[in-house]
Amino acid sequence: MGILNILDYPVGLLLYPFHGFHPFLALVGVCVLITCVGMVAYKKLTDQEALKHIQDQIKIRLMEMRLRQHTIGELIRLQNEGLAWNFRYLKTAFLPSLVIFVPMVLLLPSLDARFAYAPARVGTIVPVEVVLSDMKKGMEHEFKLESLPKGLELIEKDGRVGTQNVIGWYLRALENGVYTLKFRYGEKTFEKQVVVSDKIQPLQWEIKPPGLPDTLYSLESSTLEEGAMVQAITVGYKKVYSPFGIFGWYPDWIYSFLIIFLILFFVLRPVMKVH
Repeated sequence: MGILNILDYPVGLLLYPFHGFHPFLALVGVCVLITCVGMVAYKKLTDQEALKHIQDQIKIRLMEMRLRQHTIGELIRLQNEGLAWNFRYLKTAFLPSLVIFVPMVLLLPSLDARFAYAPARVGTIVPVEVVLSDMKKGMEHEFKLESLPKGLELIEKDGRVGTQNVIGWYLRALENGVYTLKFRYGEKTFEKQVVVSDKIQPLQWEIKPPGLPDTLYSLESSTLEEGAMVQAITVGYKKVYSPFGIFGWYPDWIYSFLIIFLILFFVLRPVMKVH
């Protein structure tokens, strides 16, 4: 577990009304809530009258530049004044924006755990793979899936040799739940969770040797040693994409979040009279 795991609780509360929804619709709902709360907080933290005055001064310079576009000296003066007013706006709004922006960034790992991949569904096939640093002869038989929970059924084992250095298993999900797989190779044991659910659930598709992101946010206590034989253990969850394409491109959750946020920002800003 990492420091940012504490934010799973507020994210869980935000998502509670949307548990039965498609992940994209739930993401829209969460984005609306975050944007509205952020804009209300920004409005309270800033001097809106001062910001409005600065924006008016910027607009006046732009209008004068259009009227005096053939007078080079005046254009330069107005441009410098416009830049000065823009700098004053950034200076006034910087700290309040930082206060709003930093918590939003800190929420991203928790949102990623819920929206990047969908849990396995009952009746579907779940591929599980162990990535090795070096595949030796016979290792596919010695590396064993020691414990299989009753909510999962083993279909077959796929031992791949050569350049891939992967040992794989295909499991069928039988019941909803969070299951821990246990692997053994010689005296060493390894664990990996598999999440089966028809609702939005936090999940981690891969475990690997810990790095900085894992110290900040991690859903599983099991990790791998740096430089060890096992480089990663992965579960083949289905990646979530927006159901709405943009010229054939279907964005994943982070791009969808940014697009929705920008649309809401420009729509709600005049409605909420935020300067």
